[in-house]
Amino acid sequence: MNPVHVEVLHTAACPHWRAARNRVELLARRDGVAVAVTETIVATLEEARARCFRGSPTVLVEGCDVDPGAATSPADFGLG
Repeated sequence: MNPVHVEVLHTAACPHWRAARNRVELLARRDGVAVAVTETIVATLEEARARCFRGSPTVLVEGCDVDPGAATSPADFGLG
């Protein structure tokens, strides 16, 4: 079975990305799901818009935001 790809997007100064990663790994272990977790630092507005980055941290499972909210246009994405 291939692991589920989980990506944690965050800014360099985000104090919460490690907690988000730990939570993903804890839930995966609890549920017996193999995951491959990576982190990506989002440093520019262009990267934020290209990655549909709504805030730090953002967790993507197989490329899908786990909390997409109402963001629908490029103006909804950014660094803060």
